[in-house]
Amino acid sequence: MNFSHEQLTGFMGLLNFLLENLSDKHMTLGDNIKELGRTMAGIGGTRSEESGDLFFFNVEQAKAIIDYLKISLFQPYKLYEYLFHTPREECVISKEQLRVDITPLITA
Repeated sequence: MNFSHEQLTGFMGLLNFLLENLSDKHMTLGDNIKELGRTMAGIGGTRSEESGDLFFFNVEQAKAIIDYLKISLFQPYKLYEYLFHTPREECVISKEQLRVDITPLITA
């Protein structure tokens, strides 16, 4: 998309915001999509209080961002919920379990 530095920073901030909504606030998919809508409201208009923090994107760029988020975040949302919220077992492997005898390979 050839984003400027300001646009790239804004995009990364938006992505971070949506991931924090998922990981820290445990937002549902629907709630997170609503937050995206609120955040992107006013894009393409004049810079004002109603235009939000992402005023530097035009409408075409906003559509491309939404398409990207749809594919990369919203479609696999259940997977991200699982990764963020499912406890994982800690796996401890001792040094002895990892030791492999390579002597037969060297002498062959």
